[in-house]
Parts: sequence; structure tokens; C-alpha cells
Amino acid sequence: MLSHTLFDLPFISKTIPFTSAVLVTDPSTVGNLTVWFRAEDLSFLGEGGSVGTGSSAWVNHVGDTSFSASQETVARQPIYTTTKFAGSKSGIHLESGVNYDYLHFSQLFNKQLPLGAAWIISILFKGNGSDSMLLADEAFNRQLRRFFSGNDILAYGGGGVVNSSQFSSSISQSAVCTFIGSGSSIYYYEGKYPRSFTAVNPNNMIIETIGYLGAGTGTCTGSFAEICVWTGSLSQADITNLYDNYWRVKYPLENLYVAP
Repeated sequence: MLSHTLFDLPFISKTIPFTSAVLVTDPSTVGNLTVWFRAEDLSFLGEGGSVGTGSSAWVNHVGDTSFSASQETVARQPIYTTTKFAGSKSGIHLESGVNYDYLHFSQLFNKQLPLGAAWIISILFKGNGSDSMLLADEAFNRQLRRFFSGNDILAYGGGGVVNSSQFSSSISQSAVCTFIGSGSSIYYYEGKYPRSFTAVNPNNMIIETIGYLGAGTGTCTGSFAEICVWTGSLSQADITNLYDNYWRVKYPLENLYVAP
């Protein structure tokens, strides 16, 4: 088990100007992208192939390629599939069930987010159930999560809940979920619009897993296409540019939630 070292993530400005003259072609063209997990990088596993360890682990596409996500226990290994996202796009699919599939990072995210760094995490995700644990810590109650409550979908980050009727109408609708550590709050975006925030100290965010907080307390049934992490700030123009000119272009047949 990895030791837990809290890392400081101070105020992040959503208004710092960063307007590129060139339309975004991939997340690395905006800001300081330090982590990029792409399901397509595991296409060599073949349909239904298990995401395991070693050569079958999910490896960071940029920067530190020693940073990976893996699962040693065969019964808990997610699978590679092209059947969950429209247009036969690649996805890593987790089932909660009895064995609760999940992946464990090779090192804590504080290795990727240097001390004092601001952070933004975007995830293209499609859920199949009422509760979706996206990224979490196994030992402490730290989680980035979407779950259904009445007519709303809520995001839960690091110990607080946010609620907005502006979320997508179904947990099974694909969405680009973006979490921004900003001052004493974690802001949540779906698509390119801010939805709400939770008054939680993002300094305490520790992330060890994809899709798992603890047996019976936080698992995930759903599919991940990509996970991106930036250190530093992205403006609203950057987030809009990414959504309109990367996510929507790369996944044109996916019913991504966009309404403000």
C-alpha cells in the first residue's frame, strides 16, 4: 500500500487568458498536461482483453510513462472494449458486481502534481448504473464521483456534495466530467459549462484508484475513454476549445451532454 502524502493545491484561476490561435487538436496543445490515459492505447489487448499488470497495464501517454494504472487480481480486472462508446471508440469498462473491477495507480497523484500546483482533471465517462466512482483514495474518503439523487446528478469531491439540476438527465449519458481545484472549493463542469461547486479543501485530495473507494461504499459500473490531468490553470476559453474542437470532434457519434 502506498503511503499517503497530502499535497497542496492552491487557488486556480479560470480566467487567466490562454487563447491559442490554433484550434485544439488534442489535450496536450492546451496548458501543462501531465497525465493522459487513452483507452485506445490498449487496443492491442483486443475486444474483451483484461487490463492487468506489466505490458497490459494502462500507461500514461505523456510525460512520465512510468506512471500507470493496473490490477493484479484477475477477477477485478477491467476490460478493453469498443462496444460501449458510439462509433466503436475505445473504452476501458468496469463492472461493480461481486468483484468490483478497478485499477490502482502505480504512484499517488502527488507525484504527477508537484507541491503547490493547481490542478484540473477531465474524464470522458459513460456510466451504466446509478453510482459512478471515478477517481478515489482507498484509505481516506477522497473521491471524484457522479451519482443519481432524485432528478439530479451530483458530484462528490473530497468530502462534500454538490447538487445541480443542470446536470445531464441520465447517469448513462456520456459526459466530459471536469473537476477543478480552486481555492477552498472543487468546481465541477459537465461538457464545457460550470455546474456547481463544493466547499471542500482540495489540498486534501489524494487519488490512488480508478473506479473504487471501498467494497460496498464506492464502486463503478461504466466506461472510461480518456483521463486528462493538467497542472496550472485553464481558462473558460480553453475548456470550451477542448470540448468543441477535441472531445466533440473525436467522439462525433457520442451523445455528449452539452446544454448549459
